[in-house]
Amino acid sequence: MGTCRSRCGFGEFVATELLPAEAAEELQRLSPAELLVPRWLRDREELQAVIDALPRTAVEGREDWVFDRDAGHRPAESALPHTHP
Repeated sequence: MGTCRSRCGFGEFVATELLPAEAAEELQRLSPAELLVPRWLRDREELQAVIDALPRTAVEGREDWVFDRDAGHRPAESALPHTHP
């Protein structure tokens, strides 16, 4: 499972990969204002326990492709200038 967080005012962006149990602990530690999750995961029992532990966090489901690494990687690659060694 992957998590990422940003603090725009500080120019900070952090991405990590965690086991589901570790992700729950990390989210409780961070206490985010908003949590974006794939729609297929939104109503799963495993996530519900985490959501219940974050009463001030808005949880929003997004289409699954939004979380697809390849779907995001292609547009990013096409926006970057190509360099040759």
